[in-house]
Amino acid sequence: MSAVSPDLIKSVQRAMPEAPLERAVEAAQAFKDAVSTPIHPDKLEPGMRTLLDIQSGGALTKSAGMTDWMSGVNSAMAELGKEIAFIPNLPTNLPQFNVFDLSGPASQLYPVLSPFRNKIARRGNGRGGGHLAKVITAISGSGTGLGDISPFVSSTSVPLAQPNLEAARGNAYSFSTADRIFQFQSSAIYGSVTLSEFVASQGFQDTQALVATQNLQVAMQQEDKALLFGRNSLLSAPAQPTGVARAVVTAAGEVGIIGVGAMGTNVYAKVTAVGAFGETAGSVASAAVNIAQAATRVVDFSWTSVSGALAYNVYASLADNGGVDPGDGSRYYYGTSGWTSFTVGAAGRVTSGNTVPTADTGTGDTNGYQGWIQNSTANGAYTKSLGTSLTGSSITAFQDAFFSLYQSNKGNPDEIWVTPQVRQDVSQLIMNGATQPYRLTYDPNQQGGVIAGVFVPTVLNETTGKAVPLTVEPWLPKGNAVIAQYTLPFATAFGSNLCAEVVCVQDYMQIQWPMTTLRYESTVWWMSVLSMIAPTFQGWIHNIAHNADATVGPLS
Repeated sequence: MSAVSPDLIKSVQRAMPEAPLERAVEAAQAFKDAVSTPIHPDKLEPGMRTLLDIQSGGALTKSAGMTDWMSGVNSAMAELGKEIAFIPNLPTNLPQFNVFDLSGPASQLYPVLSPFRNKIARRGNGRGGGHLAKVITAISGSGTGLGDISPFVSSTSVPLAQPNLEAARGNAYSFSTADRIFQFQSSAIYGSVTLSEFVASQGFQDTQALVATQNLQVAMQQEDKALLFGRNSLLSAPAQPTGVARAVVTAAGEVGIIGVGAMGTNVYAKVTAVGAFGETAGSVASAAVNIAQAATRVVDFSWTSVSGALAYNVYASLADNGGVDPGDGSRYYYGTSGWTSFTVGAAGRVTSGNTVPTADTGTGDTNGYQGWIQNSTANGAYTKSLGTSLTGSSITAFQDAFFSLYQSNKGNPDEIWVTPQVRQDVSQLIMNGATQPYRLTYDPNQQGGVIAGVFVPTVLNETTGKAVPLTVEPWLPKGNAVIAQYTLPFATAFGSNLCAEVVCVQDYMQIQWPMTTLRYESTVWWMSVLSMIAPTFQGWIHNIAHNADATVGPLS
């Protein structure tokens, strides 16, 4: 135990003016010992206990006000900093989990945002390499394509001797089905903690358990994405975009690009299609779009839609003085569009950041299964590429989908999954119209304030009268709405009325790997597939423009 300096003792005495000298020395020594090695709460306790003992004895209230006492404490801490300046073993590079200010369970690094996954029925008992399911394509008597049947039969008794007893049994209905095998796929999420992290956290947090929990949370999050928009095949890259320069709309917050050089600035753009867990390679670069010298302009680019694409990323390069395209190395990310148009330059020039990929980065995975969107749209679901913003007080695009689903299948959706942008646009449509039908509820318990904003929780299905919840899906790219029906309005001959379910050979399993390095490693593994039994009852509306974009030209 090294001696403390007189200055540190004096500072402690100032904080505890009524304390005997030996108690001030004791407290100063305790504080110094607390930081003589890597900080540990147990080492801080003696010093804190000494100060509390002095305080409880009335020294603070007798001799000094709170202001003087805090001034003394601050002075002591300053002197303490001088005392420990020479200590060589204070850590400079703390491990990730080596945090000493731990109180109770540590905050989790990843929130569990998996609302779509949580809605889908889930069961075990999967066997073999795939799940054989009867995919319903039509049901007789339901208006779904197999004709109608009469419930009436002859009231005349049929003699037993007659061979046509079938006539007395009624008219048979039938299901039109297709056998389909949904191949089980393995999924896994890996995490680890170093030995030094594990040791440093002992007594505060079981970091091995923490990593296992985080693995499970990330697994649920990523499965949410896979179930909704996972793909087992790659998307095609978009075709060459075309661009047109126009004046800046300052009221919309546009900044623009200023043309540089006698020949002005040429703008070139490439577009990628966004898929499940990545994007395609870039398209062919657009032809040059010129912005004249000293002019401030933006460039509206447009392109044709790509089948199955969730959204589009736009990358642009600039060449001043009428120069040629500088190439992909200088082609930077300008933004993501939920529909087939985007404005380059709305926020000004971009001179750094991500560049356009030259190969597909994960729009599909041959090791995966078809998610809800790919599965249903490939097998007869309602699909609409809107190409405009949402309109109408009742949200016309949704009502069109409701009507079509009912007409074709007697479908009656249970939920609409949307992006935050679409949710916001729906609310604005309701409130901005002069004659829009909505209801205001007065709550006398809220007289102390007014809640700003409008929240639209449901959309009324005007075809069936059903209130359909409007739910934000956090991982759905902008410009999309998924119309989901979870159960059929009738029981089937297959023992279930589910439209879809997750079938598991093995649900979440934690694997603790043998230690081969100074690291504890674990994996959450599961084997499952999404079985889509009634795809024709589902819907997908995409290529939805943001409401604000329609007033100023293509933005995002």
